[in-house]
Amino acid sequence: MEIFSFWAAGEPHPQPRPSVTRTGHTYYRDPEGKLSSWSTAVLHAPLATAAGAQLPYNAPCVVHLRFWVTRPKSHYTAKGALTRNAPTHPCGPRYDVDNLAKLVLDVMQKRGLLANDGLVVGLWIEKSWAVRGGHEPGCHVVATTAESI
Repeated sequence: MEIFSFWAAGEPHPQPRPSVTRTGHTYYRDPEGKLSSWSTAVLHAPLATAAGAQLPYNAPCVVHLRFWVTRPKSHYTAKGALTRNAPTHPCGPRYDVDNLAKLVLDVMQKRGLLANDGLVVGLWIEKSWAVRGGHEPGCHVVATTAESI
């Protein structure tokens, strides 16, 4: 049974991994300042809740995440067609699924949708290219009860 769902519009960005300085201080890199705008998009996305759903949800659940990411300009020719070397799926370190999911799950907890992201017992993650003139970049999130698996 569905608990809640939402669409977060914007370019998905992964949760950065911590870096440590020589003096032992921990920090997170966000050189382009894009992480904050993506976190805000997830935090303020319109929410659809199932009738009778109590939030924050405090029981085992399954989360489905479908990310749409923008293709780099290098995937297109000067005329706007895809190059023959353009990958069919968004792969590589920039689109690392566990880090993409971590940010969304952390924000869902911060937003008060989940009592704790440790309650997620199933996680389904998909990545696709956002298509020019088609699907916009963002993430569709659906949380269901654990009985659905």
